[in-house]
Amino acid sequence: MMFLLPGVVLWAYHGTGALNSFHTTHGPSGTGDGYALFIEGDPSTATTCLYGPTGSCAALPSGSTTTQGDWVTGETMPIVDLATTAAFPLVIPYYPVMYVICPNRIVSQSGVAGSIGTTASLDGYVTACYKSTAALDAGTYSTAELNQNLMSCDSVTVNVRLINYGSTTMTAADIDVKVDGVVKKTIHWTGSLTTYDNAVVSCGKVGAATAGSHTVTFVAKNPNGGTDAVAGNDSDDAMFTLIPATGGAPVVEPFTTASFPPSGWSITNGGDPSYTWNRTTATQADGTTGGVQRIQNYYISSGDIDDIQVKGSDLSSLSSPTLTFDVAHKMYGSGYNDNLKVYASTNCGATWSQIYNKSGSTLASVTGYTGNVEFAPAASSDWRHETVSLAAYSGNSNLLLKFRGTSAYGNDVYVDNVNISNSVGIEELSNDFNFNVYPNPASNMINVGLNITEASNVRIYVRNNVGQIVHTVNNNTMPVGSHTIQMSLPDLENGVYFVQVVAGNSSSSKKVTVIK
Repeated sequence: MMFLLPGVVLWAYHGTGALNSFHTTHGPSGTGDGYALFIEGDPSTATTCLYGPTGSCAALPSGSTTTQGDWVTGETMPIVDLATTAAFPLVIPYYPVMYVICPNRIVSQSGVAGSIGTTASLDGYVTACYKSTAALDAGTYSTAELNQNLMSCDSVTVNVRLINYGSTTMTAADIDVKVDGVVKKTIHWTGSLTTYDNAVVSCGKVGAATAGSHTVTFVAKNPNGGTDAVAGNDSDDAMFTLIPATGGAPVVEPFTTASFPPSGWSITNGGDPSYTWNRTTATQADGTTGGVQRIQNYYISSGDIDDIQVKGSDLSSLSSPTLTFDVAHKMYGSGYNDNLKVYASTNCGATWSQIYNKSGSTLASVTGYTGNVEFAPAASSDWRHETVSLAAYSGNSNLLLKFRGTSAYGNDVYVDNVNISNSVGIEELSNDFNFNVYPNPASNMINVGLNITEASNVRIYVRNNVGQIVHTVNNNTMPVGSHTIQMSLPDLENGVYFVQVVAGNSSSSKKVTVIK
């Protein structure tokens, strides 16, 4: 759902069948309560490409002869295949698609081909439109562009659209601003709004007593000093997040627990509510099967942006902080350039700096194209280990990170083992806890001796001198006490390696030399 600004015109196709019936009933020649309906074919795609598995489409990925579905068979709507992109100036995320525009300029995607072919289903979207039925009727609408990524350590600034649903010009109204159901302030607005017109109202700063997610609710009342006739359109919500002033221990997240997002993390879904960042079970970077996070671009409209924010980390104990994570992706086809970015913030999310950006073939960890198949990693070789320096944030007590997936309607991107620790280099790393590696130098085998003071899930990684994982041992929860874990390393060449032990939320590394 989006808000169409005044002056922007959508092309409406006046054809036959259900579409023509819709315009006759609801359009400008009818009741006027459904101003536009649009179905569109991608001008760069041949009409034959819309027929799915039985069609032939030159624009499909190499080696593929099918699309992601039959968009045409059974449709009573016409497929409008525009000749040029200039014929329709707005960005359409995928094709074909239909929109119903309510009189108040709120646009609802009424569906895609195969699910919108009846007059009754179209009428249903118009029925959901707010309509002018009384003289005094004020409403609110919290659009995404007004209240997006609201987060702070103390308070956030919020805005709302005030809409006149009444048949009388509205010159004054009040807006209650609630936080978690409690009225925090009342904004008095004056101006002039004709029927279905709107105005952006600044509501100032709001906050809460505790860190975490909170709901701000806007409630319109007292239009022109009178009684609002329709309560159903009075209120709308927005979410905001308060961040703890100081971060916790540097993040170590293997996504082993079913709870998602992990504690302290948060998701901002920028598009299709059915698909965003989620946890699934797949083959991990070490070759075992376990939990990973992914963004399902195979189903997500092109251009949709989804963020997953990592809980704050205190880096004051790290001299050379580094972000590491594993990524897996295979492109759907040529031109389907799905994108993954990582951003960092040191002011509780007020501003962000980009620290990682890969898309298309540079993001892909597996060469080639999948065609009409949803990608999932099937072997350790499907993953790539990424290392991002956080040296610019050394000493910061509350570093926030967020992963941003931007879909090209291509294929899924998987992310696992998100860790912040000291960088792996020539010098031995500072330890959160002590452990021993022997013999050192080693040849084909090493022993890792450690003392567990609290029952923890223990993982051991052997990394080469550029940080890539070359060997992994995963153990389930280990009890308190002393333990020795033997690791066989027959495939390692001579050189310097680093043994990293991750126990719960603690991580330590030691240097070991392999000589054969």
